[in-house]
Amino acid sequence: MLPSYLSDRVCVCHAVWGTYLSYMYWQDILAYKDATKAFVYTTLTANVALNLLNCYWWVLILEKAYGALLGSKSDELGKRD
Repeated sequence: MLPSYLSDRVCVCHAVWGTYLSYMYWQDILAYKDATKAFVYTTLTANVALNLLNCYWWVLILEKAYGALLGSKSDELGKRD
């Protein structure tokens, strides 16, 4: 139970802290006057894509934890008798 609790804390902290750092990154990149538009668009697009991927993984982890708590049979979808 303790490893599950700790992993959930890490995921929540990572999601919240990562979103805050992303916001700070956007502010820094947009304030950087010498950057080309291609650099700005590329880095901000990559930042958005990675944040969306992080949120997707977080949702998958929460679904898995929710299924484990309720004893869902979603773990057995790939198994055959």
